[in-house]
Order: sequence, then structure tokens, then C-alpha cells
Amino acid sequence: MTFQAELGAAAQGLARLALHGTSALTDAELDLALYARATVIDVARRMCRDVTGIAPTLLEPRLADLEAHPVQALYRALRTHQPIPADTAPSDVLTINSPNPAGRLWKDVARHSLQAHHLWQTGTLGRTAPDVAWAAIGDVAALAGVVAELDSELAAAAGALPGRARQAEKLAKAVTSGLRTAAREVAVLADSGPVAATGPEPQSAPRREVVPVLSAEHAIRAQQQLASLLRSATHLRPERVALITLGHQRTFAAVMESWRQTGVTVDPDLKGAVRHHLGLLTQATGRRWRAASLDGGDPYPLHQAHLLRQELQAGRPILRGLLADATLTGRLVEALADTSSALAETTDAHLRGHAWLRPIADAGGLVWVPAKSWDDVPRATQALRAAGVHAAVLRGATVSRAEAYERLVGSPAPGHTPVAPRQARGARHALAPAPHVPLLPQTTAGRPLRPGIPPRPAAATYVTRRTRR
Repeated sequence: MTFQAELGAAAQGLARLALHGTSALTDAELDLALYARATVIDVARRMCRDVTGIAPTLLEPRLADLEAHPVQALYRALRTHQPIPADTAPSDVLTINSPNPAGRLWKDVARHSLQAHHLWQTGTLGRTAPDVAWAAIGDVAALAGVVAELDSELAAAAGALPGRARQAEKLAKAVTSGLRTAAREVAVLADSGPVAATGPEPQSAPRREVVPVLSAEHAIRAQQQLASLLRSATHLRPERVALITLGHQRTFAAVMESWRQTGVTVDPDLKGAVRHHLGLLTQATGRRWRAASLDGGDPYPLHQAHLLRQELQAGRPILRGLLADATLTGRLVEALADTSSALAETTDAHLRGHAWLRPIADAGGLVWVPAKSWDDVPRATQALRAAGVHAAVLRGATVSRAEAYERLVGSPAPGHTPVAPRQARGARHALAPAPHVPLLPQTTAGRPLRPGIPPRPAAATYVTRRTRR
């Protein structure tokens, strides 16, 4: 299951517990509930930190922060709402078989929230759009609010069991931690503007391996893997980037030649976009790159490009099979366009990091100095940057008119069914049967408008931004 699916399943379990109650638990079920509670708090805290970039702090949440920095107040409340250790080891908790419905629900919550936490930690988030970030914050507020509501029932359950006075005391103290109030305010703030259907979906970390090209499907996966290897490489030698670009250009030429030989009918917009992209790549490979590197570099992208170049040639059966199917052709062109973007991004990253050297004339001969911008590399390389920009146009040419209409206006084109089912609602909707009542009325003068969440800054350069009043 995906992260959003696991998070939604955990939220549904919490919603059922809030509806049916959880004040009567056995000793083993209480340990199960405490473990599930701790995992939900962990994933909520991690989501809030990673999406907003809020710096960790040990300060207690203050009432002034609730009005000026509501999301930061929620994060502080989550950090001070510490998990309560269970008597059973974490490795044994999920082996508990509960005869009661509440215990089984807590076990489901523990299992799904643990898997969601694992997917979030091991995945890569990337840049998050403001509406998607606010959807994630709404999910965090919903999870935090229902955990705060269930703490009072867990305190009663622990107080009824012998030898659980310590856990009952900590749970009773957690009820007054301020988490419920902060979650309520952030939930109102998150839902006050445009919000995406779901929050961010972390992508699996790329596996640094070479994919063999044994069939048409393998070819598409290998082309996608090449782009992933380019983006995740810590360093690439400039001559290897030039060789990969040359092989990439010849693949586009093979596609055009195969279309000419077979005489298949190709959408004019797609064919024109491929022809223009081929011209840009031809310019990028027209002259030798006068650049060097002292680092050995990553060999995987060049190996992957070599395997692709062997099979994606005019007349080869794999390329013929790809171009004989319109769906496979569209997927191939999208993968090729993504590789062009990855080549341009990789070159730009190495130039910004001063990782490549260029020769300049000096009184004593040639001197190698760091290349700092696209102006420091040959003119032909400028075409590679243009190809990276044109890749978006090339990807758009593979979209059908009905799908382009749906993406533009947000509804299916007349006479066409939707391209894909709408995404399920976020976790916050599973936990909120009725709107929360805000602490401060929405009509209060000076009530802050919901700000946009900026991209996650680096920890060293993070500066707290006050909400406009």
C-alpha cells in the first residue's frame, strides 16, 4: 500500500475508536494501544516537521504562538506530547491477539501507522505545492486531535487495571497538554483555503542499479532508471555526460528513422515535438565539451545508457515493438523527455557546485579553473539546457486531447469518461464527523489569513516567518 493508503487506514481505525469508545481494555490491549498511540504521534510529528521545515525546539507551546504561529504551536505540542512506554516490548506488541473489538482496532491502527511511518522515513518528498502541504497539515491536525481525545479514555482504561497507575497518571496529564486546542485551530486554518485531495506521497528512494533491456517494458523501465541514476548521482564526469547525451540524441534519431521506415501514422504534434527535440540534442552534441573533472564519478548512468543504446536502434525488435503500440510509444517518449530534463538538471547541479573544470589561456599556457555557469561551457552545451526546457513540451505532446482538457478545466471533456478515478479524501476527513469550533471566531478583527507554506528550507538557513495579521 502507498503512504496515503496506510495513513487513511490508520485514520479510519482511530475514527472508529473515537466513535465506539476504548475505555475497557485488558492489560495486553493497553500496551497495544500505547504502542499505536506512540506511532501515530511519531508520524504526525515527522510529517509536520518535514513539510514545513520548522526547526526543532524544546520550548513549551504558548498561547501567543497559537494565534501568531498556529502550525508551529501544533508542532511544539506534538513534541511535548511524549509517547508513554508500554510494559510489552515493541517487537512483541503486534503479536498480541485481542478478543475485544477495541483491541483489534488498536492493532490495526498500530500496523497501518507503523507502515506509514516507515514509508515516510524511507521515501523522498521533494518540493511540495502549497495546497498539498496544507492537506498534509490538515491530516496532522486531525490525527493529533483524535489522539488527544482518546487520551482521556486510555487514562480511564489504565486506571482500572492493577499496576498501571504510572501510565494512567501520564495519560491524564497529557489530556491537558494543549494538543487538542492547537490541533483544532490548525484544522480550521488548513480548511480555510484551497486544499488538495490528499497530502504529499513520498516516493521510494531510487535503487542504484542497472536495469537490463530484455523487452519493451524493460526498455521503458531502463529509460526511467537512467533519469533516476542521473539525478541521484553525487558526481559525474563531464565527458560521460557528453557520451550519454550523444547516445540519447541517437535514440531520438532512431525513433524518427523507424517512423519513416515503417510508415506508421503518428500524431503530427508528437512528431513535430520529437523532431524539434532531436534538433536541440544535435546542437548539444555538435562540439566537444572542453571540461574536465578530478573525480572518478559514478559509472552507473553510463552503463545504463550503453544498454539502452544497444537495443534502441532503428530496425531492432525492441524499438519496433515500442513504436508499434501507441500507448508504449507515448510512455517511451515521456521517459526520453524525462532523461533530457535529468541531463540538463545534472549539468546545472555540477556547474552550481563548481564540480567541473574548464581551461583558460594564461601567460604560462592553459590553466584549469572551476566552471561556475552555463556561460563557462561551450556554446553547444546551451542547447542541452534548451532541451531540458523543451522536455515539458515533449511530454505534453504525448497527452491525448481528452486528458489535456481534463487537466486544464478539472472535469472530463464532453463525451469522454475521466482518465483516472479521483483521489480519495485525506485522513482528516475520516476523523472529522463535524467541523471543529475554533478557539477564536473567524470574524475577529485581525484574524490571520492562511499563509502559503514555503518550500522546506535547509536547517541552517531556516528563519521563522510570522503570519501576517
